[in-house]
Amino acid sequence: MGGHSRENHTPSLLYLTNRFERASCGETFTHNIAPILSTSKRSPHARAVNANTRLRVDFTAHQRTVHLDQGQLYIEVAADKERPLFVQAGEANVRVVGTGFDVRRSQQQLVVSVAHGQVAFDPDPKAQATLLGAQQRATYNYAKGTLQQQTLNASEVADWRSGHLSFRNRELASLIDELSLYRPGASFQVDNAVAQLKVSGNLDVNDPDALLNALPALLPVKTVALADGKVRIEARK
Repeated sequence: MGGHSRENHTPSLLYLTNRFERASCGETFTHNIAPILSTSKRSPHARAVNANTRLRVDFTAHQRTVHLDQGQLYIEVAADKERPLFVQAGEANVRVVGTGFDVRRSQQQLVVSVAHGQVAFDPDPKAQATLLGAQQRATYNYAKGTLQQQTLNASEVADWRSGHLSFRNRELASLIDELSLYRPGASFQVDNAVAQLKVSGNLDVNDPDALLNALPALLPVKTVALADGKVRIEARK
């Protein structure tokens, strides 16, 4: 499609939501720092964009598409059959049916959480889409090709907007995958022996190292800094 590409590295949410209303084909937004929030109810689109998020917008008269290249955003959108909204994350597709929902695309997982309304989540173009309703979450594991669903409390959907994440009985590998969003440039390895250990606690999105430092007190693990700059999390012997 024709159009131009423009990159904005530090957009405000008000700017970003206004641009959603009149976005040019292929326009790119990159947000590299802390989460940004919108208090305006005038825009029916992005309400919050998380740290280290890169997205592109492609709006036409008949369809609205947000391409989420990495990171996380929370969207509120009214139903509009004449101009549906889609979120594309690689080959995966989320079709919006009038809702408030959150999408996170990280290294290992693609996660869709619904606050209200419905979305059709299609992580694999070859498979049938999964319909998610209010207070439901679906997590797609890229490596395993598996989709897991769970029920949430309303407060758990996009709780990162408050600056703090609460988690309970969370698999360690899944938690570290989300934490990596707040440590750009860092790479983690979670040994298979500890990947499925369950952990509960809180994460300050502005201080992710605090959780890393606390892990050995929460689980029988240790963190090891590798020569290539990666951080490995392995069993503590």
